Amino acid sequence: MKEDFGTKPLSELCDVFAPFGGMDARIAANGPVDRIAGPAVTARVHPGDHAYVSALGKCVNAGDIVVISAGGNETFAVLDRKDCAALALCGAAGIVVDGLLFEPAEEATVGIPVFARGIRPVFLHAASRAEIGVPVSCGGAAVCPGDMIVADGDGVLCIRHIKTEKKE
Repeated sequence: MKEDFGTKPLSELCDVFAPFGGMDARIAANGPVDRIAGPAVTARVHPGDHAYVSALGKCVNAGDIVVISAGGNETFAVLDRKDCAALALCGAAGIVVDGLLFEPAEEATVGIPVFARGIRPVFLHAASRAEIGVPVSCGGAAVCPGDMIVADGDGVLCIRHIKTEKKE
């Protein structure tokens, strides 16, 4: 099923799978990117916090898309280039942030595509109060751990993961 997400236009996927899963257009690729698709690993963070990255990295499996909700805050950054590279080393296939980056984090620099609201070089350096592996709102879309995230230069889409029960 994941292979289907790599070929169809994002607008078509949105029409078919998730009319309410399209994220805010201000969450955009940080440089040129190819299509990414994979299951979501989620985190809800407070603006300015980036002390959560090592704990988040422990939850990432190869091919996961890290989805970070910072509530759309555009005052403080929640990730820097080193954080993005660290998550890439943990196996993340991409990062989607409903918040700001501390500095540009192009795929060529950090190894994976990064989508964010923008760049602002201001951190708070507060103790982390992040929640990892919880349902989040990212760019106006509800995202649960395991939901399929599809993103490219046209935008970011969340396709809800539907659990099915086995009949015995």
